[in-house]
Amino acid sequence: MQSLMVRENDWPKIKACVISAAKLIGQLAHPTSSTTLTEQTTLLQSGLKRLLTAEQFSAVTVQARDNMAILEYQPSDLIGLVCQVACGEMRPTTTPLQVVAIKLMTVLLSSPAYVEQGPDQASTRGPRSVSLTRHDTQLYETLAVLDLEAFQLPSGLLPVLTARIGGTQDAYIDQLLLAPPLDDAAYDKAMQLIAPFFERYPADVPAAQHWHRLACAALAPALASYDSHQPSPVVARVLIKILDSQLDLDHAYTLQRAYG
Repeated sequence: MQSLMVRENDWPKIKACVISAAKLIGQLAHPTSSTTLTEQTTLLQSGLKRLLTAEQFSAVTVQARDNMAILEYQPSDLIGLVCQVACGEMRPTTTPLQVVAIKLMTVLLSSPAYVEQGPDQASTRGPRSVSLTRHDTQLYETLAVLDLEAFQLPSGLLPVLTARIGGTQDAYIDQLLLAPPLDDAAYDKAMQLIAPFFERYPADVPAAQHWHRLACAALAPALASYDSHQPSPVVARVLIKILDSQLDLDHAYTLQRAYG
C-alpha cells in the first residue's frame, strides 16, 4: 500500500471523509452535540471503508494507533492533518493513499464514539456518504489552502495561491452578510477565537508556522457550529480573519523573495 497513490476517482470519497472529519473535530474541540459526534464518526468510518479494502483498513488502523501511542493529538493537531489531506489534491501525483488514510484514521480513532469492529464486520461499508453541499465544498477548498506547505510552493505559483485565498475570503464575507446576526455569546466566542491573530508574532518562530498553529487552534472549536446547509457566522468570521492573516503573510513572503 505504501507505493499506491491516490487515484483521481478516490478524491470524492476523500472529500466526504474530510468534511466528516472536520465536523467531528469541531465536536472534540467544543462539544455541543453527541448526536453530531456519533453521526460524523459513523460517516467517517464508512467513508474510509469505501476508500480502503478491509486489509488496508486494518493495516492503517494499526499504523495510526502506533502514531497515537507516540504523539498526543489535540483537536488543533487533527485539523492540521485534515488540511494536509485536502491540500494533497493539489499534488495528485505525489499523494500516497496510505498517508491520506492514516491521517483520516487518526481523526477517527480520536473520537470517543468510535467502536472498533471485529474481522467479520471489517468489510461492512456502513451507511452511504451524504452528498456534499456548496458550503461543504467551500470548506474543503479552504482547508486545502490553509495547509502550511502551501507556503513552500514555487514563487511562480504564489499569485495563483493568493488569488485563491482572496476568492475564498470573499465567499465567506458573502456568507457572513447572508447569515443571521450573531447573538452576544456567539460574537464573544468568535472574537475570543481570533484574538491571538491581533497579537505580535513571536520572533523566534517562523511566521508561517506560528500562523498555522493559530489557524488550527481557532478553527477547530469554531467548526462545532458548522452547518452544511446554511452559513455559520462564527465559522465565517473566524475563517475571514484566518485568511486575512494568510494574505498578509503571503504578501510579506512575496516581498522577501523579490527584495531578499
